[in-house]
Amino acid sequence: MLGVICLNKAKLPVELHIHTQDSRFDSVVSVNDLADKLSEFGCKKVAITEHGVLTSIDSANIALQEKGIELVPALEAYVRLRETTILHDQYQNIDGRGHMCIFAKDKLGYQAIKEACTDSFECMERKIPVMNQEILEKYFGEHGYGHDHVIASSACISGVLS
Repeated sequence: MLGVICLNKAKLPVELHIHTQDSRFDSVVSVNDLADKLSEFGCKKVAITEHGVLTSIDSANIALQEKGIELVPALEAYVRLRETTILHDQYQNIDGRGHMCIFAKDKLGYQAIKEACTDSFECMERKIPVMNQEILEKYFGEHGYGHDHVIASSACISGVLS
């Protein structure tokens, strides 16, 4: 597992936001086919960021290790942005949810991501696990044990900073 997320010194490709068939509606590629393609491209590190689940992590880690590729455990979380819905422009997420990628910097960060992901299934919205403010603060806030052990980023046009 990755100790610290950083660009590799050899300047080889690093993929930080990719999905497999475990991510609803975003990909049909298997972890084995993905490992083959990443190897073909010379990629040495990858963060698989499934939507709301970590189900591909174990199988991906095995397939990637066989190709000499390091896995950065990650998640593209669904995040509750607000309780009310206001449509500002055509790209605004009208249901008040956004996406946020969370990358583990170390084992403690991965453990915090796993527990936050599990808790998000208690906040299901239309069959989608959602992290609310309470979950984010519990695991990643200033007093959360995952604080400083993860890196978070906006994910896409539905990202929390979009």
